[in-house]
Amino acid sequence: MTFATAPGGATAGRARNRQRVRLALQNSAVRLVAEHGLDKVSVEQILSDAGYSRRTFYGYFANKLELLASVMNPAFDEGALILESILKQDPENLLVGTIECYLTLWAHHHEALLAIAALNDPGIAPYIESGHQKFGSVLKRVLRKAADAGLLRNRDAAYSFRVISRTAVPLLKIYAAHPDGAQLYRESMLALLQAPCADDQYTR
Repeated sequence: MTFATAPGGATAGRARNRQRVRLALQNSAVRLVAEHGLDKVSVEQILSDAGYSRRTFYGYFANKLELLASVMNPAFDEGALILESILKQDPENLLVGTIECYLTLWAHHHEALLAIAALNDPGIAPYIESGHQKFGSVLKRVLRKAADAGLLRNRDAAYSFRVISRTAVPLLKIYAAHPDGAQLYRESMLALLQAPCADDQYTR
């Protein structure tokens, strides 16, 4: 005896399969870009790594930039939401909250963060511009509020923004395999950002 597959079950199965393919392409792309840089990774390399054909690729993405943006934009969106919530908190929580934001993003989107740090092709800008600008804008607001409260080591939000932009993800990568990596990351970032006279919330 045979049983017909319920239409809803077939649809759900196709959706799950599409999601698996999409995730495989995304995972291969961000890992390769993080390791080699965007300009040294081709669509063919992504397909070879993921195990799919060129025809399959173009059923999901127009090009590798669109593929990478599909991974990076959710990280920017989540980060902006976290930072928006931090802005509503008391000033003494601003820097700690920002550091925790990066740890959360690392837990949820670590390959995306590594790929973002490895970007070296200005062609990606139109694909991530909205999310990137929103995240950066909220982070600057957090840092300006911290500066007004006298919390910044260098007393300048713009300098602190540059410090975070250049060190936050590399330090996450350095401490990723350390058993106390999260705490070491917190202490290291706080030492870079926080004024010496401010209370250290991580050592209380």
